[in-house]
Amino acid sequence: MGPIRVSDSLVPLSSFKSQAPMWLEKLSKVESLIITQNGRAAGVLLSPAKYDHLMEEHNFLKSIKTGLLDADNGKVMDTQKMKQRLARHREEKTG
Repeated sequence: MGPIRVSDSLVPLSSFKSQAPMWLEKLSKVESLIITQNGRAAGVLLSPAKYDHLMEEHNFLKSIKTGLLDADNGKVMDTQKMKQRLARHREEKTG
């Protein structure tokens, strides 16, 4: 992914509405468009690939935060206990 050039991604709402197919085509090349209304940013349109990437990153960071909070709250287990739990889980699935 190259540097973001905001000036290339600004789209007035009126232009987006009247030329949506062209802007959606451009979206596949720039990853995001900033829709403006009355000269001010009003929304951001993301390519599906960019959206997927951001959601995966968000979910990954969220799981790390959850793990850190669990560790801070003492919700941890040693390796032996984890292996026992995994073994029980496997037995239940195959059982």
